[in-house]
Amino acid sequence: MFPALFLLYRTAKQPLLLSSLLLVACYTLISLVQWQLGQSAAGSDFLYFNIANQLHVFIIGIIGFYFLPVIAGLPSPRLMPLIFLWGPAGYSVGLFNISNTTVLVLAAYAAAFVGLAALMARLRFNMAWLGEIGRWSFSMHIVHFLFMNVIDYGFNHGSGLVTGYPNLKALMHFGIAVSAAYWTAGLTKRLIEDPCIQFGARLMKQRSTSQ
Repeated sequence: MFPALFLLYRTAKQPLLLSSLLLVACYTLISLVQWQLGQSAAGSDFLYFNIANQLHVFIIGIIGFYFLPVIAGLPSPRLMPLIFLWGPAGYSVGLFNISNTTVLVLAAYAAAFVGLAALMARLRFNMAWLGEIGRWSFSMHIVHFLFMNVIDYGFNHGSGLVTGYPNLKALMHFGIAVSAAYWTAGLTKRLIEDPCIQFGARLMKQRSTSQ
């Protein structure tokens, strides 16, 4: 699906219009599925993690990829709301009785992250370590599930760790998970991901040569 999606964007003359249509299609599709099953994505792991309920986050990320220089060049009064309004909007929309709120919540948070990325690009900090996390992100995504239950158990079992401070707990949880996943991903990237990529490149080269 994703290679086809990128090919679609490469041929699109109006990527912003294409993105808008795809976002509407995602919302409509997952809403129809929820209506048909009589369940909501908020109460069903299958619906929540379904690609139809997650695809719009990737689409917003693609918008950020194509338009990051434009977004980063916005005046501060127009850029800051992307970060400081979309984030609270994502939190607040879940408090209302709106159909399929999970799509709207995730979309708002994704938009806030695009704004944050634009702000970081604009400030021109030396973020080499963040670039390394980006390069290892695929391996990190694969292995981070190994640590989630262990961290959850440590924070929530019995009296729990810093249970009375949920925001502090969330930050600690995030920091530990990212650090552990980053270290492990360094091993899996060298031992599994990179050799498989090299094997695929050799295979494609052999096929192109034979043709």
